Amino acid sequence: MHTEQQDTLELLQRERANFLNFKRRVEQERAEERAGGREDVLRALLPVIDDLDRALEQVPHDLIDHPWAHGIALARQQFVDALRRLGVERVGEPGEPFDPARHEALEFEGSSSEAEPHVVRVARPGYRLNERLLRPAQVAVGALPNHGRHADDA
Repeated sequence: MHTEQQDTLELLQRERANFLNFKRRVEQERAEERAGGREDVLRALLPVIDDLDRALEQVPHDLIDHPWAHGIALARQQFVDALRRLGVERVGEPGEPFDPARHEALEFEGSSSEAEPHVVRVARPGYRLNERLLRPAQVAVGALPNHGRHADDA
């Protein structure tokens, strides 16, 4: 009888461990679904920033000091600040090293084979949520001299 009790106890312990593993897996899947949903919502909002940026770039000269133009700029800034508080950061600035994991190269300027590629111009900024890329930056890529580095040093 002693071994039957011991077998039952071991079975219960295994079932408990299986249940705890199942519970952890379900919680992890739910967290991933919530994060994925959050990312989808944020991706859907990114074109709004693009449109506000384009609108502010095209303000007619005679309306630059108009309260309407200031209101649009303020609304854009509040929107960007709200996204920043949620963990969204802009990706892609002129002069930064080109990274194909964060940048989508639309064009390449220059022809030096002994140069480090970098962002020359940003056509559309990218964004990331914490460490996850929501959208790559669309950029023009150029080359910076290696400043004394040779190809065989790499």
